Amino acid sequence: MADRRGGWLRRSLEIQAELNRPQPADESGSPQAEARQAPSRIELDCEVEGALRLDGPLLIHGDFRGSIDCRDLVTIGEAGTVQGPIRARQVVIRGSVVGNVSATRDVVLHDSARLHGDVKAPSLVVERGAYFNGRTEMQLPRPIASSVMELATAPTVRPGSVGAKPTRN
Repeated sequence: MADRRGGWLRRSLEIQAELNRPQPADESGSPQAEARQAPSRIELDCEVEGALRLDGPLLIHGDFRGSIDCRDLVTIGEAGTVQGPIRARQVVIRGSVVGNVSATRDVVLHDSARLHGDVKAPSLVVERGAYFNGRTEMQLPRPIASSVMELATAPTVRPGSVGAKPTRN
């Protein structure tokens, strides 16, 4: 059983290690530099409504209603709930989300996750026990996607056409 589940389990552990890894200290010591090191948080007893736009990671343990646009990692804890769309580099769900989720890297639904909405990402991991009701659209990562498009639009060479003179009809 461990062999079949090894890939997603390993990826899940990598994501968890990334979340727990201490951030390198910024030499400037400014409050802005310190703020970038720790994730923004919506705590257990908080209810927030609106539109969030942020560059650093976000951790949600409370209730959020609105849209999230993040250039980093968004994590919804087991007690966390989100009602609205999420756009981020990476999304990890342990709690509840009602809304579409779009990620440029990957979306991970842990066994306690409940997601009612569509997912658009290059990678989707769904652990056994997670609830997911929606559609998925798998995308190639941007560098690969542009290479594929270049190949698709490149002119084709037919056998025997090398060095031949063009003909007019």
